[in-house]
Amino acid sequence: MYLCDTHIRELLDDLAFLAEEGAKEFDPTEQVQPASVDLRLSSVFWKPIKRNLLDLRRSKLLEIQPRRYYKQIVLKNGETIDIAPGELLLGRTLEEFTIPNGYAAELVGRSSFARLGLMVTVTGGFINPGWRGRMPLQMVNFSPNSIRLISGIPICQIRIVRLTDKAERTYGLLELNSKYMNDDGGPSYWWRDKRIKELHKVLAEKDVAVSVQERLGQVIGKTEPEIVERLEKFVGSLRIEELQNADTTLDNFAKSEDRRRTFRQWFIHVGRALFTAGIPISLWAWNKLPIQWWHYMIWSGSLALFFISGYAYWTEVGEHFGAKERHR
Repeated sequence: MYLCDTHIRELLDDLAFLAEEGAKEFDPTEQVQPASVDLRLSSVFWKPIKRNLLDLRRSKLLEIQPRRYYKQIVLKNGETIDIAPGELLLGRTLEEFTIPNGYAAELVGRSSFARLGLMVTVTGGFINPGWRGRMPLQMVNFSPNSIRLISGIPICQIRIVRLTDKAERTYGLLELNSKYMNDDGGPSYWWRDKRIKELHKVLAEKDVAVSVQERLGQVIGKTEPEIVERLEKFVGSLRIEELQNADTTLDNFAKSEDRRRTFRQWFIHVGRALFTAGIPISLWAWNKLPIQWWHYMIWSGSLALFFISGYAYWTEVGEHFGAKERHR
């Protein structure tokens, strides 16, 4: 049975609504509705980065930088963000709150935005007793038009349900392996689910020891996403017995990164100089008149060298985790 506004107000101290720093405080007179509570849109968003296939069989090293497949965007006061047709945008509620034991809650989108084609929460709207955090919003634009959003709008609402009794085990207990306690509303931690971990064992997915992951995270966790992905591929090429020592793994990875950097530097330098070979070759062919089919072959090749040089000119070596960075 959903709580009405009278009972919701009686529960406000336990719900402990807390707005983001700098935002207007939670206002019961405006936000408590007849049988729900309006929640506002935060200024923090995550946009998916188009990369490779997200393989749900894999979990190794995701703990190092779990959100590297998303770009975080934090709006300043008055700024907006657009969500294009068919686009997924992750957001969160401006309010942090608690669901006390003896109650559960359900987050739902508001009709006003559904009529614009904006689905505010696609799934995952149920909230267990004991949970605290900012609820994630999986926003998808089903309309043919882009929709512009601004922080602070009342984007969704929660309905609170009284349970038959207090739960014996509330969300957040260690034995439940709860993934989203004190949630910031960001991207998924799907691989932390104990049932997914069991599935990985069945699939014989290579698993890196927790102590090794922690050490790798301490050293490389704040580097660029591309470096973390290269480390993941490097670890994937090793035998399990080669993954017993994190420092040895990092040293070997640093050597491979130095080789990669050297090759890229060589490629860039050679590429930038290729146009100098194309010019004399083209002039030589021009002096061998009359024009024949092989002239076009040479000129096409020279033009290709020019484009390669242009590409190399704008290409950077990029970030690497070589021996120099390893021992900083």
